[in-house]
Amino acid sequence: MKLKQLAVATALTLGTSVAHAGLIDLDGAGGLTGPINVGSFDWGPTSFLALGGNTAIANFASSGGTCAGTSCQFSVLTQATLTATFDPNGIVNTPSGLGTAFEVTMVARFTETVTGVLGTGAVGTTATFSGIPNTGFLQIYAQTPANANDLTGFGFSDGRLILNSQLSNAPSGIFSITANDASVCGAGGLVNCDLDRHTADGNQYPGQFTVSGTGSNTTLTFGVSGQDATFFITPLTGLGLQVSNISISLPFTSVDPADCFNATGAFGGAIGSSNTSVCDNNHVLGLLNPATQPGPGVIPNVGNPNGLLSGGGPDFIAQTDFNSPLAFTVPEPDSLALLGISLFGIALGFRRKSKGQV
Repeated sequence: MKLKQLAVATALTLGTSVAHAGLIDLDGAGGLTGPINVGSFDWGPTSFLALGGNTAIANFASSGGTCAGTSCQFSVLTQATLTATFDPNGIVNTPSGLGTAFEVTMVARFTETVTGVLGTGAVGTTATFSGIPNTGFLQIYAQTPANANDLTGFGFSDGRLILNSQLSNAPSGIFSITANDASVCGAGGLVNCDLDRHTADGNQYPGQFTVSGTGSNTTLTFGVSGQDATFFITPLTGLGLQVSNISISLPFTSVDPADCFNATGAFGGAIGSSNTSVCDNNHVLGLLNPATQPGPGVIPNVGNPNGLLSGGGPDFIAQTDFNSPLAFTVPEPDSLALLGISLFGIALGFRRKSKGQV
């Protein structure tokens, strides 16, 4: 009878560890929420900056793709706010208070290189890219209360650092400048295509125009180097964080374009440490140009229009959206085998004891 009880208890314990393989407490020990079983994160629509992207594309085109040194490389910077969580079955289980009483944010920076340019750099041009493994970083922060601001870029890298990771694969991306589309940019075509067409709060960049364009990126895999056990109750595996289903579009329609990016620090940082946002929280109306914007963060210099790959500023920004499937540690086969051997040994001993009693 005792053996049966032990086996049942062991099975329940093992079953519990498997069923709750993704336990995360999004506010740590703050008491605003409890642990939930998470299969993936859904980040809100946001901005990404191709820092030096236009310059790299021009260098590729002018050199015929020979690209001396790092002349065709550029940095990708992005930042986002967690808007929803899903359990391993894809069912929404977002805890109450996320995005208001508390927030989870991410900042990322890594290097890409131009791999192809089709066209002259104007309308109809398509550029392709590839990520360079072991460059840059992706960090996740927790903050109470929520304070991240999509427009100013403030509040994405403050609060408590709860995860560190680094790009480990070589994802590929593509971006195309679409044809002169009056339904997107208005009757005047490209010259009247406002960068900020997020109508919820009006145009925050009067006079800043952009091309219209679309693109995508394959899944980015990040190797996790550190995580806060107060939040990640079940730890992620070494390659436990992905950024997938990545869309790229212009103009901005779902979020305000960011005039400042937080991803300036080097890969690393002490897990559990407090941080301060590097971007100023005062937005200045006008063109996206370091000369006209405040703040110590990375300020885009996109030219006018933004995204005209054959000219303008050295950088370009675009709207992006993505989610993050998570992979957690599970019992190793060797551990399960040892468990089986242990149970067999207990059973054998119980059997011998029973025979002795008889």
